[in-house]
Amino acid sequence: MEGVDQRLRSRIEFGNNSRNTFPCHKSMMSAVENAPEKPDRFVETALDLLQNPTYEKCTSFAQMMLDFRAPGITYNQAVSLFVGNNEWNRLEQDPPLSDR
Repeated sequence: MEGVDQRLRSRIEFGNNSRNTFPCHKSMMSAVENAPEKPDRFVETALDLLQNPTYEKCTSFAQMMLDFRAPGITYNQAVSLFVGNNEWNRLEQDPPLSDR
C-alpha cells in the first residue's frame, strides 16, 4: 500500500501546486508558457527534449523537475511511479485517452 499512498500524495501535491488548467493537450504548452511558477528555461528545455530526445536530456529534465518542487522522492522512485502510473496501467484499467 505504500506505493499507492505515495502515488496519491504525488497527485495531490501536483494538484495543490498546479494553478493552471488547460482544456486539452494541444494548448498545454501555452498554459505552461504563461505559468508564473516554473523552472528556469523550462519551456526551452522541454521543447528541446521533445524535438531532440536523448537519455541525457531526459534524465536532466527529470532532475530539474524533482529539484523544482522537491516532492520528497528520489529520481528512481519517480521513474517507478511513472512506469506504474503510465506503462502498467493497462493491466488494471483502461488506457489513458492519449493511448486510445
